[in-house]
Amino acid sequence: MKVSIFKTKKMKYLSNYFIYSVLTIVITILCYSNIGTVGYYLDDYSSIVNNPAIAPPTDLATIWSFSTMRFLAYSLLSFERGILFEPSFFHFVGLSIHIVCSLIIGLIIVQFLQLLDKDKGETELSISYKSYFFTSSLLFAVLPQNSQTVVYIVQQTTSLVSLFYLLTISFYLFSRASKNSRASKVYLFFSLLFFVGALFTKQNAFTLPFAILLIEWLFFGKWLKRLTLSYIFFGVIGAGYIFYLSNMDISNFLGKLDDLSRETSDINRLDYFRSQVGIIFHYITQFIYPNSLRLEYDWDVVRDWNIATVLFTCFHLVIVILAIIYRKKNTLLAFGVLFYYLAHSIESSFLPIKDIVFEHRTYLPNVGLVIACIALLNLFVKDKLRYLFLLFPVLIAGITVTKLRVDEWGNKEKFYLNEIKHSPKNARAYTALAAAFQDNGNCAKAIGYYSHAIALYRLSPKHDLGLQPETLQNYIVCLRQLRIDEKAEFFEQHLLGQVNEPIRRSQILLQRGIFFMKSEQFLKAEEPLTEAIKLNSKSFPIAINLVVTKVKLNKLKHAEPLLKHALALKPNDPLATDLLQQIQQLKN
Repeated sequence: MKVSIFKTKKMKYLSNYFIYSVLTIVITILCYSNIGTVGYYLDDYSSIVNNPAIAPPTDLATIWSFSTMRFLAYSLLSFERGILFEPSFFHFVGLSIHIVCSLIIGLIIVQFLQLLDKDKGETELSISYKSYFFTSSLLFAVLPQNSQTVVYIVQQTTSLVSLFYLLTISFYLFSRASKNSRASKVYLFFSLLFFVGALFTKQNAFTLPFAILLIEWLFFGKWLKRLTLSYIFFGVIGAGYIFYLSNMDISNFLGKLDDLSRETSDINRLDYFRSQVGIIFHYITQFIYPNSLRLEYDWDVVRDWNIATVLFTCFHLVIVILAIIYRKKNTLLAFGVLFYYLAHSIESSFLPIKDIVFEHRTYLPNVGLVIACIALLNLFVKDKLRYLFLLFPVLIAGITVTKLRVDEWGNKEKFYLNEIKHSPKNARAYTALAAAFQDNGNCAKAIGYYSHAIALYRLSPKHDLGLQPETLQNYIVCLRQLRIDEKAEFFEQHLLGQVNEPIRRSQILLQRGIFFMKSEQFLKAEEPLTEAIKLNSKSFPIAINLVVTKVKLNKLKHAEPLLKHALALKPNDPLATDLLQQIQQLKN
């Protein structure tokens, strides 16, 4: 009889978690219901749409060579592209990852609370645990600041590394809390497995060992010395390996280390740090009050210490010091605060990156702020109804703002008008707005924004990405459409003189070839398209346009093998199939 009662209680306990999980999933899906209408943005084009490394069929060796440290992230994008090359499918996968991350955050908070409250009775605790699980999962799921990571397709790299990161922490907690030695080892094995997965997804996974050290210091303590010695050991081996690669020369070693820990040499480390103290303060205020959400920022690099920078630095130091001092009184709050700064340390400290600010960088650190919020509620609010009453308006506000933000992403003109409103000096925002007008057939309006963007690029600092070939390509298309051919030819020749990177050059040549094809100058079109296919043999548009050109020039002998190659790239394509029939009829 006792066994049946125990089973009934356990089943009821688990079913309540299942209900809360389903409720979180449903609310999140409703919040992001219009995500399928959102197209590609910014780096989606270079990293996904025009990236031959992930083009089908998936070639893992090519992906490994292209980006070893993001091998798993790009492999996933490649598999997605092979299944259905549509933004809506990428969004489906990205949203699914985000939902799972949100649920794991709820699980981790429950694990922390169980560690802190293990002396309480199971029935009493299960009520508060379920409440914390639901509210923390939902809070992270509908947080407006997280919407950029979810909607911006290429940032599956961020959500996927966060998934592996959180799974590593959760399984580590399972391992440390387990009283069964065998089960503990199994959990630890999976924790290590997910850690390796995180390492090959995105570079901010390198903070994971320190997150584990933080957990051990705050919640356990027994393995702290052992872990510290292990980290020192592996750190010495890693440094020795880099030293070996540097040909046993200390100056080369330091140079190699410097190169590995920066993306740009145009911003020195101190300037980058000074900039980040203000940016992180902005991130925190935006977490609380999500105003002026945007993709593009025109934040200037801070080149010296000023009053604002000193105050921002003091603010962060005070928060961190207080968290350390009061860690025993509120361990969960201390972990949330310290984890927030730790998770920011790769992208927002002393490691210079060209784009100094992006909202998607807050995705993993926001786990810490969510935990800190739950810890504060747990500290001041003990009544379940009052707890839900206080959090309910916050969740409603989060759902509303996130829903509006996702809707905004779905309309590029509206989206980028908002961008230039908040970042009027950002050349890339003007470029994207011009491209949005161009996509809607309004080149007359787009060309003015392109001209303004080009002027801003000329004034931009060295560390910026600068005027990209894709911008000028779009500008040239509009110039051609408006019959400003002389200016278009000037910029096109400028691009061909400057761009040697194979994929980008092939796209410029393709565009040039298509222009000549449209004006029925097939002999002129043949030359750029022939060069383009040599540079980028995996491009179906290049292959099929060259086939059409060969057919028009009656070079059927050369057209047929090219067409077979095109069909291998895109089997059953209607245009390619029709061309094959035409060639066979002409040959007969």
